[in-house]
Amino acid sequence: MRSGLHSLGWLGSGLVLTVLVTLILSLSGAAISATTTDLSLDVTYSDCPALAGEEFTYTITVRNDGPDDATSVLVKDVLTMPEGVTLTSSSVSRGAYDPETGVWTVGNLPACGAETLTIKLSVDSSVLSDTVISNAAKVAGNEIDRDIDDNEADEDTTITTDAQVAVAVKCRNLAEEVEDGPVYTIEITNNGPSDARNVWFKVLSSPVEWLKRARYSDDGGATEEAWIGFLDIGNMAPGETKTISICGNVDLNSPSSTPGGIVTVSWMDTIDPVCNSEVFSCCADSSSWCGRNHP
Repeated sequence: MRSGLHSLGWLGSGLVLTVLVTLILSLSGAAISATTTDLSLDVTYSDCPALAGEEFTYTITVRNDGPDDATSVLVKDVLTMPEGVTLTSSSVSRGAYDPETGVWTVGNLPACGAETLTIKLSVDSSVLSDTVISNAAKVAGNEIDRDIDDNEADEDTTITTDAQVAVAVKCRNLAEEVEDGPVYTIEITNNGPSDARNVWFKVLSSPVEWLKRARYSDDGGATEEAWIGFLDIGNMAPGETKTISICGNVDLNSPSSTPGGIVTVSWMDTIDPVCNSEVFSCCADSSSWCGRNHP
């Protein structure tokens, strides 16, 4: 059939339908392909939930459901990364990916074929909870796509935080004749992976009941301040340890039957948005200290 007017004949009741058929042979000098494809995209990510202080991976999968092979396939991937999130590595099963532009040059994709782009991101331990990372991708090829509704895909990832804080108490043997020196030392460590926020600790049994001139130092003894049984430490990075020494003279004649106290450390994160806690007890008799963990 050529371009022009064509009569399709009688359609009953004496009606004649004449149709103008125009065959477009070229567009801008390039022939239009008569082949068709069905390209689609899927964006997924690993490690749910994504934690501050760890890495996670996006996987972008492009498919061609045919019926023909797709040529010159391009995927544009747009990553929206807030402060503290960085792209550390990427790999493709076919073609080449430019992390600067976000363009993945897939090339030819056979019918019923699929290829993947893997992007690894690193989330700093200081990234706040509920921070969102967005990933949106689009695909296109040379051929006519039978279904363009699945040519785009996106995924939002919400970051959560989790800090594992531990406390240990090192106690002095009271049999040692040390006057007005360190009585016990509290070590608080954040084992990560996220920052521990608003860290504080207290001794449930007030040291003023059994310790004269109670003082504390958090800088190795360079400075001392009056110890009242409570201290706000602030934020702690993963791997960070705070050491607090409690000093004074032990009063073995105090009303307290077991000088010492229960040390409680608390901090905030989104695994337990109200408060986490770790407890260690410290007790003393007339000759020695003893320490034991409490879950």
